Amino acid sequence: MEDVDIPIPERPERQLRRWVPPMLPAGISPEALATVLVSTRAVFAATTAQDIVDAVVAAVRALGGEVSPAWTDPSDAMPIDLGLGEVGPLLAVAPAVSVARMHLETLLPALVEDGRTAMHRLRNSGRLSDEASLDVLTGLLNRRALFRRLARLTTGDAVVLLDLDHFKALNDTRGHEAGDDALAAFGALLRSWTRASDVVGRYGGEEFLIGMVRATPCEAAVRVAELRRHWLATEPLVTFSAGIAAVGDPGPRIALPIADRALYRAKAAGRDRWEVAGADGQ
Repeated sequence: MEDVDIPIPERPERQLRRWVPPMLPAGISPEALATVLVSTRAVFAATTAQDIVDAVVAAVRALGGEVSPAWTDPSDAMPIDLGLGEVGPLLAVAPAVSVARMHLETLLPALVEDGRTAMHRLRNSGRLSDEASLDVLTGLLNRRALFRRLARLTTGDAVVLLDLDHFKALNDTRGHEAGDDALAAFGALLRSWTRASDVVGRYGGEEFLIGMVRATPCEAAVRVAELRRHWLATEPLVTFSAGIAAVGDPGPRIALPIADRALYRAKAAGRDRWEVAGADGQ
């Protein structure tokens, strides 16, 4: 009988010794890597552009950084746009010498690139429809999409209702084209000025609505004052008035009429100003 060489398999323990787990980049914690992996899944599972941006922003904060609009020229900012072209440019901020900075510099570029890829896939698959969610003139969320997003607000957030002053007079004296120009310019400012976590849209006509996440009414008022300074710097055709209210336990459904009453008081007091609703809803 002819001799046959029968291969003898390696012992399991020898096979196991050949597998080497992937090495983490120097200084990167397993927790940070896990955060980015979870965020990457969220990015590719997103069904809207804002959800993708929100996932990237949440990852930055989970890694110990902060997020700031680019126009504020924040110190210690990284030159990577977290807005992905869908909202105003946003930058990740962390101290130059810190664990958070090291994590962000190592892990954030790949996550942002995944965000761009996910955005591209949404457009190509037809899942992202600007016509269905955006107001054509201002580029902000339309009323229907705005109310879907506002439902996410909770206690500790604030709503700001804004109205362009003397807008009818502008249309009557300068024409509807001038009115459209004012609406488009105000929409562009809101897109660049608001945070990624904020909800902002055209409420109707010349009215706009901002849902400010993790903002007290007083903090919202400070931000509205800042918005007013930026708006007046553009030498606008009209000013704006605003009403601010806290989101309580019932949610934004109750806060909206309270903000509307505060807006009415701002209008009655002379316009080009804002009013903050009191704890009693007045």
